[in-house]
Amino acid sequence: MKKKIMIILAVLCIVLVLGCIFVNVRKKVTYKTFIADRTILAENFDKLEEVSDLIVRAKVLSGKENILVDVPKNQGDILHGYTVTKIEILQSFKGEVAGTPVSITEEYYTTQNMAGTTIWTQGNYLPAKEGGEYIFFLKAYEPGSKYEGMYFPVDLERGKYVVGIPDTFVPEKRGNVSAEILELKGDKDIMEYWKWYEQVAGKYIR
Repeated sequence: MKKKIMIILAVLCIVLVLGCIFVNVRKKVTYKTFIADRTILAENFDKLEEVSDLIVRAKVLSGKENILVDVPKNQGDILHGYTVTKIEILQSFKGEVAGTPVSITEEYYTTQNMAGTTIWTQGNYLPAKEGGEYIFFLKAYEPGSKYEGMYFPVDLERGKYVVGIPDTFVPEKRGNVSAEILELKGDKDIMEYWKWYEQVAGKYIR
């Protein structure tokens, strides 16, 4: 009897350990870049304001929708994807919308397997965080397209700027600028992005 109990306890311990390992693996997040042909819409900040149909301060709502597009006639392989994100408009600086929330598409998608979660994104873009506030520079999709009524951030990360970074991040202390604070995938061209951020902050945040 005691031997049976010991065996049962041993099996339960093994199951518990394996369960913990599985949960930790599923929590692992990896970022990867997928390449896509893109046309740059705004080569400078003035052009960014000009081409944007909406310039808004908005809060990202929960319930993002991960859209995956499969390779035709090839089950299991993903051709590309994107995420539909709903935002609540807190303040509008340019453009008008019929109501809130507004749906935008973010150029990233998520896949999961035994190795964990992989977020596939473009450029230096990171997903807007649910509950986070941002200044968005948004372009409307063409009427008649399947995305009609939705918007997208202009030129990836240059169309999205997080609100509420620490006051220590000021022009005189640029050495403190980090990808983590600015919610970028990496440090590539970070100082160039920071120049754009300063203009956004000076005009739309402060």
